[in-house]
Amino acid sequence: MKIKEELNSGRLAEASEDKYKCDKCKDMGYIEVLTDTGYEVYKPCTCQIKKQNEINMKRANYKKAFEDKDFNNFIAYNKGTEALKEACKSFANQDEARALLLLGNVGSGKTHLAVATLKEFARNNYMVNAINYTELVRKLSSVGNDQEAYYNIIGRYISACVLLLDDLFKGNVSQANIKQMYELINKRYEDNKFTIITSEYNFEGLLSLDEAIASRLGQMTKNTYLLNITKLENYRLKKF
Repeated sequence: MKIKEELNSGRLAEASEDKYKCDKCKDMGYIEVLTDTGYEVYKPCTCQIKKQNEINMKRANYKKAFEDKDFNNFIAYNKGTEALKEACKSFANQDEARALLLLGNVGSGKTHLAVATLKEFARNNYMVNAINYTELVRKLSSVGNDQEAYYNIIGRYISACVLLLDDLFKGNVSQANIKQMYELINKRYEDNKFTIITSEYNFEGLLSLDEAIASRLGQMTKNTYLLNITKLENYRLKKF
């Protein structure tokens, strides 16, 4: 195959025999797999996924959080917080629900759990990305009417296999912001992508802000992963 020849004539040819950084792909970054229909296709190697995830976290200013926060150092001080942690773990190891909503006040631990969940997906060899809501709307608003620049920015987060959108609707929210978030969330819904969202709003607050966005997110949780953690002592799974 032409692709295979090009790969073999590139980094593979330059690498010293038996001295690859990744023995799985021999430093090509991609591996050959056979589809159910018998076709050979190439997909990113786990080493390439890990490298891209590190780049994404650094670009999003989540590098330190991604390194420091995980389920092991989340302090579950009662049965409620332990159940909360287990619900987040289970989200990263299932294939039905497409959204995890962590709704609660500042200091409730929602960002720690969101990052730990994202990290679990990364361990499962998913390509992940993260962005703070305020930073995202700032970027989108900064391009004005430049549609190409706008879609270059939002497309990066639409296409992510797993996306953490942190602090949804933090601060003043304009109709333009709502339109931007609907475009992002609705497209991820249509593409069946995993999305992790934190917000200080409870679900009723999200509904009052924009019913279309809240309803879409509720559908994506499959009635299971809409977590109201305003009071961790009384943590409960909220049914949509």
